[in-house]
Amino acid sequence: MVSKRSIFNKVVADNKFELEVAEALAGCLDIVSFAKLPRSVGFRIEYRNAEGSIANYYPDFVVKETPGRIWVVETKGREDLDDPPKWARLKEWCQDATAKADGREFRALFVRQEDWERYRPKTFAAIREAFEEKSPEPDRPA
Repeated sequence: MVSKRSIFNKVVADNKFELEVAEALAGCLDIVSFAKLPRSVGFRIEYRNAEGSIANYYPDFVVKETPGRIWVVETKGREDLDDPPKWARLKEWCQDATAKADGREFRALFVRQEDWERYRPKTFAAIREAFEEKSPEPDRPA
């Protein structure tokens, strides 16, 4: 997929759902830009997984809503036991990055496929509204 809103000349997704989200972001007139983050970009966050080991977490997207507000977006189809600790670590990373970012704010967004298919938001404001406070819960079935 090619998008004028993406900072890369081509968006390569890992699955159909990520491609749907990328296409929606490409059409959002209420954002500055976005990027699908392939592993080759090297953006990763260390976290302690469900087994207690240190692992790397690779978020799916970064969305620049405004010059001062940046969202790190995780899309999720099938959930597993590592999702709650990844989510907690991503929120912590965003708080730490905001504290050091000289006026920029970093926020985390968790987009579940089942909810995406129900809402099909067309603007980033609608995406935020639908997903901003939804996070994976440790006791939610996978």
